[in-house]
Amino acid sequence: MGAGLAWLVVGDRVLDGGLLVAASFALAAVLRAVLPDDQVGGLHVRGRRRDVIMHAGLAAAVALAVVLVHLREGT
Repeated sequence: MGAGLAWLVVGDRVLDGGLLVAASFALAAVLRAVLPDDQVGGLHVRGRRRDVIMHAGLAAAVALAVVLVHLREGT
């Protein structure tokens, strides 16, 4: 996630950075789904199902927002 945010700010690459952030949310959803509760660390917030749905939803929302918003250089 940090790499995606840095890419957004420093590299001024909104599409690439946003998709990297979305991919990190998707990876968090997969890790939360497959790893046991004692190995997920900060990904364990509520129940497994709720955590996976939340991370997958955030991944989809960020990816959709980045793809649908057309940003032009200089604006």
